[in-house]
Amino acid sequence: MPKFLVIIIGTLSNLINFFICFNLRKNPTFVFLCYLSILNILLIYHWNADYILRFLFGIDWLNFNILVCKLLNFIQYSSSQSAAWILTLISGEQFLSVKIKLWRSNYFSAKKAFWTAFGLVTLIFLINSNVLIFLGYQEIVNGTLVDFCFNGNVTDYATYYGYVKF
Repeated sequence: MPKFLVIIIGTLSNLINFFICFNLRKNPTFVFLCYLSILNILLIYHWNADYILRFLFGIDWLNFNILVCKLLNFIQYSSSQSAAWILTLISGEQFLSVKIKLWRSNYFSAKKAFWTAFGLVTLIFLINSNVLIFLGYQEIVNGTLVDFCFNGNVTDYATYYGYVKF
């Protein structure tokens, strides 16, 4: 399936999901699913950012600018981790709803679900903020200043993205 089609179908599906869950937001599970829809839209656009920027603007973001590289990697790390933890919250909330009578009515309202998810996403974004500070470096190669997104010398598994014209 072409990436452009994935972007369109994924965005529309997540927007529809968001509006349905938003209308049902009195249930804490649907509050979590609203957050999940937004995070999934971020993930869709990040995973396809290279395609979008090349197709629409002729830009290779990995070699374009170190700030763009930092920002897009920050979005990737933070939104994918947040989405995974939101799914964990949904599972935990469902488990407690089954095990504890009146869980939702007495202990966990939609408002508490909103603030729990907001706090979780904020915490994950703060934890990953080091990416905005420490990721990437600049080096002079053959008299040209080159931006590198990753340091290839860190581990055998690390890759670096740099563009050097010889």
